Amino acid sequence: MVSEETPGYILRVSTDDWVEQIFEIKKYYSGIMRNWKRGTPILLAKKTDVGDSFLGYGITDKVEMLWEMTPEEENYCRENNWRCTLTLKPLDTLREAIPHKRDVSGRRPTQGQLPTRGYARGGKGGRDTRAGRRPPITTMIFIDH
Repeated sequence: MVSEETPGYILRVSTDDWVEQIFEIKKYYSGIMRNWKRGTPILLAKKTDVGDSFLGYGITDKVEMLWEMTPEEENYCRENNWRCTLTLKPLDTLREAIPHKRDVSGRRPTQGQLPTRGYARGGKGGRDTRAGRRPPITTMIFIDH
């Protein structure tokens, strides 16, 4: 049975001004067309002095194409080569930026080792030996803005 799960996206923001704008108006302007849907999980990232770091997260509440925007917003998008806007509700900031090279505990994962979070890689076909099923997988797609 194939899951009809909505994939999540990691969206990399290039400037501090755009980071402030995203968290102020709760909108992300995208120049890349994807199958954006309501309910899509979004992780926001930015290059920091320690490398790419996660800044916040949200859920897509509304997707607006250029023709659905006000004339002012449409012109703003055209000037920046953006094609749509994602309204994020809720949109939460993290207390501090989390470098993506570290796992949730703050440690660097061993090179080549995937954090399995309690799932054993044994049994039949790599299945979880405790529960007899594969661990859940969430798709995250990295997009540079």
